[in-house]
Amino acid sequence: MFSDAAKMKPGVAGDILTAHDSPYPYVPVIHDLVTFYFGGHSAIVSGPNHTLQSTGVAPNGFLDFEHIFKVINHKGYDTNNSLSVAVTESDNYWLREMRNESHAEYDYYGKYYRPTIYAMRVKYRDMDTRDEEIAKMVEEGRELVGRALYNYLFIFDTEYKYYCSDLVARTLYKMGSSYNRNYNLNQDGFVATINDLMVSNDMYLTIYKETINDVVHIYYLEDVV
Repeated sequence: MFSDAAKMKPGVAGDILTAHDSPYPYVPVIHDLVTFYFGGHSAIVSGPNHTLQSTGVAPNGFLDFEHIFKVINHKGYDTNNSLSVAVTESDNYWLREMRNESHAEYDYYGKYYRPTIYAMRVKYRDMDTRDEEIAKMVEEGRELVGRALYNYLFIFDTEYKYYCSDLVARTLYKMGSSYNRNYNLNQDGFVATINDLMVSNDMYLTIYKETINDVVHIYYLEDVV
């Protein structure tokens, strides 16, 4: 279930990491709405220590409406990543200490990324082609790195822009189409939310982590001989 023996890198290539809590805990109402209806974040594990993700948090870590407006008015395919909110491939930070008092979220979430996180895995149709499908999914995501901007409008302007769970759903769907398989993480066809990913019949839960008083508790599946 993990990419390392110390169990600090949740998931292996092709797995999906998710968090329900929004990235804006310091913004009343918006935080509650995003957390309840959409969820906080998701990413694709692309390798032993890497994840692919699309994040709308501005470079300063705050909800910057001026920056958001610039992104909304951009065509979406930012080849120079000048707006710093394009798809990225980064270290797998989901279980490590990665925040201090200088961060906007520290007073709400502490030093760890989110109080709770989940890892999920695709129910691949054919185990003989599973590794090929995983490689194809990661390849599809990497083609968007540094180019495809974040989509703050969610259901509009979707040709070149992706929000986090949308990146997961569309990348998996596109990969599945290459193998004539319908992996659908957005059953209602509206906004692909964290909830959609978690209740999809094409996914199953592999890891659950919760942080209580800065103590990390991790529950995960094990292989049974």
